Amino acid sequence: MSEELVNINALPPAPYDSDMFGSLVTSSDFLPRIQLMGGNSKAVTESKIGSGHYALVHDAQSLDDMGTDFDCLMLSWRPLALRTDGDDVMSVFDPSNEEFLKIKDESEDQDSGCMYGVQFIVWLPEHETFATFFAASKTARREARNVHKLCVNPETKQMEPTRLTFRVRLASNKKYKWHAPQVVKCSTPFNMPTDEAVLKEVERFQNPPKDGRETVEDDDSGRVR
Repeated sequence: MSEELVNINALPPAPYDSDMFGSLVTSSDFLPRIQLMGGNSKAVTESKIGSGHYALVHDAQSLDDMGTDFDCLMLSWRPLALRTDGDDVMSVFDPSNEEFLKIKDESEDQDSGCMYGVQFIVWLPEHETFATFFAASKTARREARNVHKLCVNPETKQMEPTRLTFRVRLASNKKYKWHAPQVVKCSTPFNMPTDEAVLKEVERFQNPPKDGRETVEDDDSGRVR
């Protein structure tokens, strides 16, 4: 038997493009999420990514190392509260909902598995995908106010699509040091998504199910710091 590789030039090209491939192997229910990985994150302890790096998490087994900064197009936001139960997460999007308020109160308890805050939807030009970022810790929620300030139209009081750069800073108090998000305006042009794609994803993002469940990997973004 010949050990030579098949002549790739002799193979007919696949009749479908990469976008079609991606649509078939990616869940249409959930966008990938951006997570700032702390030292106790499972992926860090397993040496899959460096501490203080952003990860683009596709599922429990797959993530991309985004490094310590990335550019994005900020598109919209929504309130979100999560209650974890093993590998399952209950998502509550209505801030007046009784369960949302209970999760918010219980998030103050250490190891409660509860977190709340603001979830953003962004376009990532480097990865050519939409993704979400959940500002769930006290530090991240404070930075979320800065994101709103950078993106809001002073006349309409509404957020508008804005190019931003996410960075990492080292925060500290008397007992701890931890990595925290830092967001500034992005001055570098990058490829934009189509208007049709933005409208489709933002509309879906702004109209979530009343009671959703999803599966997430180890996530330490709900720490109280």
